[in-house]
Amino acid sequence: MNYKELINRLDTINWFSKLGQFDGDKKAVSIPNLKPWDNKEFSPKLDMDSRTIASDMDWLPSTKEQEDPINGDKLKTLLKDVPNGKTQVMKAYKVAMRSLRGFETEKLKSGPNDFSQVAKGAALYCVRMAAMESLVGELGFWSEMIDYYSQGYWPCGLLSDGRVVVY
Repeated sequence: MNYKELINRLDTINWFSKLGQFDGDKKAVSIPNLKPWDNKEFSPKLDMDSRTIASDMDWLPSTKEQEDPINGDKLKTLLKDVPNGKTQVMKAYKVAMRSLRGFETEKLKSGPNDFSQVAKGAALYCVRMAAMESLVGELGFWSEMIDYYSQGYWPCGLLSDGRVVVY
């Protein structure tokens, strides 16, 4: 996906529309809900698969201050050589901000927690990184995550074996 295709896709994404419906694939496991994170400790009623995934998962970044767990500073460094690179990344960010307005938040609430702002922040982080990947010509992890978002899911974490956790 090149930069122009990314911008076009961002305009039409139906963000978070299929939460809990992902079937899983070779690179990703699904979670049916966010219940594992309802309490500080796992509920005894929680099934073993959900408990295992939740205990092993590291959340994907949701703020721009967080380091890219996949590339470190590599994309930011490469972007410096792209004319107007930062401006183009900001354009993608603004398109995503606009398209994220009014997304359904109900399935992002679980127990006392509301994950809607974290999910939105994670989506925006992903957009920035996918824009950088496309601009520097190194499509990879973040562009793949855009595919999950495009299908209405939330790729929210990484397992220690490298698989993505998708809600």
